[in-house]
Amino acid sequence: MFKSAFAGFAVRWLLDTGGWVAGVTLALLQLYDNLPPGGQQLLARVLAGHWGEITLSAAGGFIVWAVTQVFKLRATIKPQAVNASGQKVRLDELPKATQTIVNEQTATAVDKKSRPNVLDGLGKLLGKK
Repeated sequence: MFKSAFAGFAVRWLLDTGGWVAGVTLALLQLYDNLPPGGQQLLARVLAGHWGEITLSAAGGFIVWAVTQVFKLRATIKPQAVNASGQKVRLDELPKATQTIVNEQTATAVDKKSRPNVLDGLGKLLGKK
């Protein structure tokens, strides 16, 4: 589509960076929205620089909320597998033969997954080859 390699790189970079910025922004807005009203007020005061107005109980509640979010994230991204009895276990807790099978199936699934090229799709929309 683009004759210049730099133009193609610039468009890919803008799309990739824009996606990351939008994703992070929406994630932060969702976290803020999930805070209780007291936590939202606390965060607004902190960002405005009014540290002296914050009570110890409000700060403690916010810290507990933040720690729970970290533990939720760790539980979400931790590699997991399900054993024969249906319980979640870490991959290293499975027998070596099962670990090998899981790793090979994962690698095969990743290889088969096709990633569409956004620039090619855009060129087809514009009728260019």
